[in-house]
Amino acid sequence: MSTIAEKLWDEWLVAPVKGEREADAEIGALILSMKGKEEKGKTVLSSRRLFLFRRLHRLWNAGTWKEFGELGSFLRFPPDLKGHPALDASQSMMGKALGILGFLHEGPPGSRWAWLKGIWGGLGSLYLPQTGYYLVFRFEQKKKPIEEKAAALLKLAGIRYTERCRSFHTDLLIRDQAQIVAFLSGLGLFGTSLALEEKSLMRSMRNRANKLVNCDSANIRKSLDAAERQLELAEQVRSSGLFERLAPSYRELVTTRLENPSASLRELGQMLSRPVTKSTVEYRWSRLGRLLENTVKGEGRHVPWES
Repeated sequence: MSTIAEKLWDEWLVAPVKGEREADAEIGALILSMKGKEEKGKTVLSSRRLFLFRRLHRLWNAGTWKEFGELGSFLRFPPDLKGHPALDASQSMMGKALGILGFLHEGPPGSRWAWLKGIWGGLGSLYLPQTGYYLVFRFEQKKKPIEEKAAALLKLAGIRYTERCRSFHTDLLIRDQAQIVAFLSGLGLFGTSLALEEKSLMRSMRNRANKLVNCDSANIRKSLDAAERQLELAEQVRSSGLFERLAPSYRELVTTRLENPSASLRELGQMLSRPVTKSTVEYRWSRLGRLLENTVKGEGRHVPWES
C-alpha cells in the first residue's frame, strides 16, 4: 500500500491540464522553482526532483511554451546518468516565466492554482510526523519575489499560513490539517486530500483509544494501590487488638477487604450487608487509620465502640 507522500506525488504528476493558460502558469512556476546558474547568455536550471521534469514533459505541448521549441532540445542529461538533469532556458523563456507573475492576480482562479501547483512541485513538501501534520514551501533568499507571490496567492485563496525565516531561506508553513486539505483540494489533488482526512480520522480514533486504555490502566493501578494500603491497615487493625472493639460496620469493612483484596472501593461498598457509597468507604478507611494511630499511642477514646 502506497504512503500518502507517494500518493501525493503520483497524483501531482498525472494531474490533468485544464487549458492553455493553466499549462503556461504551471510551467512558468516550475521554471522559477528550479535552481538557476548563468552560463553563456542562458540560465541552466536544475532540480533534484526528477518528477519535475516528467511533469514539464506532460505540460509542454499543452500551452504556448512549445513555441520555443521541443522540450527535449533544452534538456541536458549527465553523461553517466548518475546526476540530475538540467534545462537550458533562454533569456526570453526566463522573461516569460517572470512575466506570468504579473497577470496571476487578475487572471482566473484556475491559473493561480496552476501556478501554485508548479511552485509546490518544485519547492513544496508534506510532513506527517507522529503527531500533527505540516506542509512547507522553502524559498531561497534570492527567490524572494516568488515567495511573496506565493504568500499573496495563498492569502487570496483563504489558506492560512505562517512564515519562518532562516539565514539562507524562508519557509511558508501550513500546519492546520483542514487548511492542508483545502490547499491540496485547490490543487486538484482530491485523492491525496481524502487519504489525509482518512489518516487524520484513524489517528484521532487511535489516540482516543490509547487515552481510554491509559486512563483505565491508571484507574486500575490507583485502585490496586488503595487496596494494598487497606489490606495492610486491615492486618494491623487485627493484630493491634482494635478489631474486637470496633462497631459491626467497621468490623465488616475490615473482614470484607481481607476476603476481597483486589476489589475497588465502589465494589467493596456494594459488598457490605448495608451497601454504602465509595465516599463512605473512603471515609471509614480514613477514620480507621486515625483510630489505629491513636490505639498505638494508647489513646482509645475515639474508637467507635460496639454498642
